[in-house]
Amino acid sequence: MQLLGAFDDPAVGRGLEYLQRHGYSRGIDHFWYMNYYAMQAHFQAGGKSWARWHPKVREFLLKRQKEDGSWPGYTATLHNGPARCYSTAMGAMALEVYLHYLPAYQR
Repeated sequence: MQLLGAFDDPAVGRGLEYLQRHGYSRGIDHFWYMNYYAMQAHFQAGGKSWARWHPKVREFLLKRQKEDGSWPGYTATLHNGPARCYSTAMGAMALEVYLHYLPAYQR
């Protein structure tokens, strides 16, 4: 909705509230994908949404980052290997959202 310019649509606020309530823990399906796009959504919304979301997700991710800079791969069957590559890429991308490296998501 935000990328289409519907910033004030009620669905945006409801979606952000849903994300706030259901969190960012490893117990959810599609953990890395969700966290990346949830970070994008909160950044685009800005203000209180970003201020509440970013610090706690950043802390959560950084506490789980391994010494070599990677994140463990969380899937139903894999905990390393290809899943580790994916989780590391998505973790890094989630943490750099506010740096505007992807021009499609600039405000």
